[in-house]
Amino acid sequence: FNVFCGISLENARLYRASLDLSIQLSSFQTISTTLSQPQSIKKCIDDILKNSRKVIRAVRAALFLVDDNGINFKPYVIDEDIEVKDANNEKKKQEEMEDSLGVKRAIIAKLMQGKTTSYDAEQAKEEEERNKIIEQVITMKETHIENFTDKPEKSIMCAPIISSERIVLGAVMMQWKKNKQKFSYDDEKLLNSYAIFFSISLERSKLRNIAALGTSENELQMFMSIEERDSSKTPAKLRLSEEQLLLSISRDFTPQKFKEINLIKEVFYLFDLFGLMTEFKITNQTLFHFLTLIRDSYNKVPYHNWIHAIDVTQFMAYQLHASGLSNTFTKFEIFA
Repeated sequence: FNVFCGISLENARLYRASLDLSIQLSSFQTISTTLSQPQSIKKCIDDILKNSRKVIRAVRAALFLVDDNGINFKPYVIDEDIEVKDANNEKKKQEEMEDSLGVKRAIIAKLMQGKTTSYDAEQAKEEEERNKIIEQVITMKETHIENFTDKPEKSIMCAPIISSERIVLGAVMMQWKKNKQKFSYDDEKLLNSYAIFFSISLERSKLRNIAALGTSENELQMFMSIEERDSSKTPAKLRLSEEQLLLSISRDFTPQKFKEINLIKEVFYLFDLFGLMTEFKITNQTLFHFLTLIRDSYNKVPYHNWIHAIDVTQFMAYQLHASGLSNTFTKFEIFA
């Protein structure tokens, strides 16, 4: 009988392992199909993240990117098991209702609206701890696992996303293993495998952008973050210095003092000065690509070149500003 039970248990274990492997292979096949489809990078990353979360059996998954300004702790993509999350929230509410102090706490919390509650403080602390783990993973280039038996929803597994050139592109995080289980070594190996898919997707996206927009996309990544791309507010790295601002809208402007990227900074400043970015809903990346396209189309001649174009643009802007005509002309006329 003992032998029979042993064989049965072993068969059950092998069946479970076979089922897990089948799910994993199916997931990899789905991801391979996703990578071959002509879709946006965000949609592609979202599909891979959804697949990886389901296979690892995590409740929450998120992906964080590294840009020129460092680690962006705002998730680029998030995927959650809403049913498990809602069930857990409902359970907590039920426990609070059964607690004799629950009603009093609810009343106090309502009276304190607009002030920081203990719940807000706890959330802030959890976010701070999570950010420390992400920073550690990206800095050390190593996967990190932290399990909490008493609070499984706080359990975290995080892996770095590393490019083919060993550059860290970001990190992928899994949180809260289902059925109160712990994240295991096998989960770690799986997540590292999925991290390779994320890396391939991000690198392919970068190559597609370079192919479509030339070196302009590479330059853009140096001077603005992902969030700044679709904004109309001048990126931090494209703002003029205090010394440059004194010359930017005066007769003393000399283009030779505004070489290379500083010439583009001057145009960004002028567009912002006349309120053209917000008026015509021009994004930073649109203006940047437009300017670099014009710059690269100029012939390398001594006079009628890119520097001369900025010089003329600045002088026209100076005349509009100094004469007060900027208050007479419409935004459309100034733009023209």
